[in-house]
Amino acid sequence: MHAGLPLNDRRILALCPDWTFPSGGVRKIYRHVEVLNALGYRAFVGHQAAGFRCKWFKSNAPIAEAGKNWPPDPNGDILVCPEFVAWQMVQTTPGLPKVIFNQGAYLTFQGMKEKFTSPPYESDEFLGTIVVSQDSQAYLNYAFPKHRTLRIHNAIDPSLFFPVQNKRRRIAYMPRKMSADARQVIAILQHHRSLDGFEVVAIENLTELQTAEMLRDSMIFLNFCSQEGSPVPPLEAMASGCLVIGYDGQGGREYLNDHLAIRVAEEDILGFVKAIEAAIAGFRNTPGLMTQKTKRALSFVTEMHSPRRERHDIAQAWQQLLMPIT
Repeated sequence: MHAGLPLNDRRILALCPDWTFPSGGVRKIYRHVEVLNALGYRAFVGHQAAGFRCKWFKSNAPIAEAGKNWPPDPNGDILVCPEFVAWQMVQTTPGLPKVIFNQGAYLTFQGMKEKFTSPPYESDEFLGTIVVSQDSQAYLNYAFPKHRTLRIHNAIDPSLFFPVQNKRRRIAYMPRKMSADARQVIAILQHHRSLDGFEVVAIENLTELQTAEMLRDSMIFLNFCSQEGSPVPPLEAMASGCLVIGYDGQGGREYLNDHLAIRVAEEDILGFVKAIEAAIAGFRNTPGLMTQKTKRALSFVTEMHSPRRERHDIAQAWQQLLMPIT
């Protein structure tokens, strides 16, 4: 099927958007390439613009520069593409072995044309798909039962995201997603004077280090998201010792549950407000009970989303991807 070098000897090029604003999905593409290189693969991040590299986080991932070692060679490369461009890759990169890094299962059909023809998930040129949650794996297994789908656990960097003893009475959130819901929730809290000594801060356009510092100083993190592959900010908040309140986005069901957090039904604005009010009262009246939940959440992230677990998952996934489908 694939002429040229054996799959095990090929260079891996991970296609990445040239976005200058913070994006968890972009960060994970870089992280994937970092791990692949640590495992002994020749992997590169592939940007379209010459000389482009994301600057809002630190990474040693090598870049495949446009015009030099880009575009990919069908005889010597494997292309890793995000789920939202997989459909166009069927037409634009014929003959090239490909892997889909699907971090948002609910975006799987975003690039599909009107006619449901040549789906990437049914093409022999696609070796398989890597996903980041049980929910995403179930989604793709049902939509494309014959396609190889492999799940990894995204790592949360313990050198950046960790708890501290003395937190501020701060509630943090990210306004980039579902900002209308966030505005309503915060406005009602302010109008009711429910915050009483707690400040609310938006984490926006910050570097990864600045985000980590903000979360370490916060007691509560509000998660606004919908139809996510696996929302990373609440995991980072848990690792930083925050109580997480909010939506699970489907893909976050594994950890945004009442054992580790305070889950709110999506678009339940009043339910969200009341959950925050109850949490604030809990920190004032029974801080020990709130600390128990944040400790359980921290233990979960430390065990299930460690760099070691991620490295193991990526190693296992690529071993399977490079094996022929039988």
